[in-house]
This record gives sequence, C-alpha cells and structure tokens, in this order.
Amino acid sequence: MDEEGAARREPVTVAARTGRPVLTPSFGEYPVYTTGSYSVLSSDTLRVAVFEDALRSLAPGAAVLDLGAGGELLWARRAAELGAARSVAVEVMPEAVRQGRATLDALARRAPDVARRVRLVSALSTRVTLPEPADVCVAEVVGSFAGAEGIAAVIADARTRLLKPGAVIVPDRVCSRLAAVETRTVLGGVDAHFDEAARENVHRIFAAVGHPFDVRLRVQSPVAELATTSGVVEVYDLNRDTPDRLVADQDRAVRLLVRREGVIDALMGWLVLRALRGGPELDVLRDPTSWGAVLFPFPSGPVRVKAGDILSVRARTRISDNGVHPDYRFDIALESDSRLTGLGTIRAEHHGKHIGGSPLHQALLA
Repeated sequence: MDEEGAARREPVTVAARTGRPVLTPSFGEYPVYTTGSYSVLSSDTLRVAVFEDALRSLAPGAAVLDLGAGGELLWARRAAELGAARSVAVEVMPEAVRQGRATLDALARRAPDVARRVRLVSALSTRVTLPEPADVCVAEVVGSFAGAEGIAAVIADARTRLLKPGAVIVPDRVCSRLAAVETRTVLGGVDAHFDEAARENVHRIFAAVGHPFDVRLRVQSPVAELATTSGVVEVYDLNRDTPDRLVADQDRAVRLLVRREGVIDALMGWLVLRALRGGPELDVLRDPTSWGAVLFPFPSGPVRVKAGDILSVRARTRISDNGVHPDYRFDIALESDSRLTGLGTIRAEHHGKHIGGSPLHQALLA
C-alpha cells in the first residue's frame, strides 16, 4: 500500500450514489459528445461549484482560456460574468460549436457587455492560436480516470504556446485511485450488461475509431464495497509539472490489502480532483458528481481472496500513438500465504485492436 493510501481514511463503501448503477462505455475520450452530454456536465451542481469557486478568485481582470468549452461556453461565459477582461472558448465538436454560437447570440441580447468579452474559436486546442497568451486556463478535459481525455498533452501544449509564464490552470491537480472490487457488487447485485443507450455509444465509439476493441467500462453511481485498500496510480500536478513532465510516461506500483474473504474480478479506478491549490478535494467515490468510476476487468476472471492477501498492481501510463490520449496497462499478482500468483495483464488502450481480453468484455461485446 502506498504511503498516501496508508494515511488516507478510506470509505469501505461508496456513499455518493445519485441513482441506480449504470454500466456504459467510457466515451469522454472520443469525439462522440452530443449537446446532451455537455448539459449533463453543466447541470452537475457540485462539479460546477468546485470550478466556479476557483474562478471567482482568478477571473477578475484576467485573460481566461476555456478548453473544451461545450455548447454552453460555461467557463468562458462565467469568467466574463465574474469580471474577466476577456475569455476565449475553444471547442471542436461541430454540434457544440453551433450551440455555442447560439449561446453567444443569446448572451449578446441579455448582457452585451459580457458577450463582448467572450470569443468562440472552433478548433482543436492544440491547433488554435491566440493574439496574446492567457492568464488563466480552465481545462475540464478530465476523465473519470483522470488522464483519459488527454489533459496532460493538452495542458503541456497550452503551457508552451497559449499561456503566460505563471498562468494558473484549473483544475490544479488530478489523480486516479485504484482498488479491487467484484463487478456484480459494483452494479448493485445485477449482471453486467449494456442498455440500449450504452450499446449505441459503443457503436459510435467504434465508428469514430474505425474498428471494435475492448472499450473502457464506466459505472455511473457505483454501489460498491471496496474489496481492498486503494492506491494512487496516476497523478498530474497541472500547476507544478513542467510541459515535459506532463506528457511523461508514468509507472507506479501499489500494494492493495484485501479487507475480507470474497471474490474480486476487476480493478476500479476513480478521479480525485483539486480545483485550486490549497482548496478541498473532490473525490468521486465520496462526492456525488457526473464523473463515474472505471472498471478494468481481470483477464482471468474472478479470483477468490481472503483478508490479509495482497494484490500487487504495477500501473503503467503511456501516451498512445495519437500523441494525446493515454493507454493504460496493469500487471496484477496476488500474494497469499507467502505465495505469489500472477493474474495477468489488463490492457486499457485508447484505440487499440485488442478485443476479448477479459470474460466480461467477451460477454458485453459478443
């Protein structure tokens, strides 16, 4: 168990349920967002409050850059309302851009002074240019597994080209925690399945990538008892790490202590986010937000464990060949009664061709 995990007071059960557990593909990493997807994020009161509290102290008089603004231009607009001298909203999804233009038109009628300080740019953030660098950058390109949406590469590029030296990034720090679980328990005692909406998103991801593969599995509102302690396996200190460190590969080893006898068949990862240095942390397993948890099923299927066993996990993060989104790999082994048994390697690639790597994926993608 890592030092942070040992010192941390961990929940035995997940308390932050906002509804029944729902299994879906993790789609924030892919260009399949709809305006409905963005509205779910903007209606997440806790998520909005965390970012808005940070902006309230940073926006007045500043030049603000909002990366991945969505159709509501939420943070570019809110920054201007909070007194930003100017704000630039960057968005690449065509549907969101169309909605963003309508949002600006409506804002111009309602608050022309605010609208004059907001500019919408239709482009990838890594290809946009600004007339002058920004003081503050809001980057809500944070996945349910922290780095999955490419925030490291996005911020490294912004630091190099789009921001002033010493510019402040919101969020300040994101990390991913990992524990072992039983999938059926995570899903509230029902068998894993995709509903019609989830199946549609799977096909949209396959169409965007160009081929089927083992999609990452996301659980909204998990009702899980963590079978083990947890450990940190991915960290991005966005205001401290230099651009070269942000895109660097990460290797972390954690030892997870089994709490009680039972069955485990997956690792579950979740986001812990701090919007502003010195501020409170948002923990997805404690705080009810639109972020979910991510399941990484064991390649060998269920494993019986007892209290005191140790699950050893070597977690490796590598930037994929698109230069933005990471691939993840977890080598897992069980230490029980002084014997070490390898349980295989979990591969969670952004757009790899690996398919059927676990019994759960075989069943879901049949």
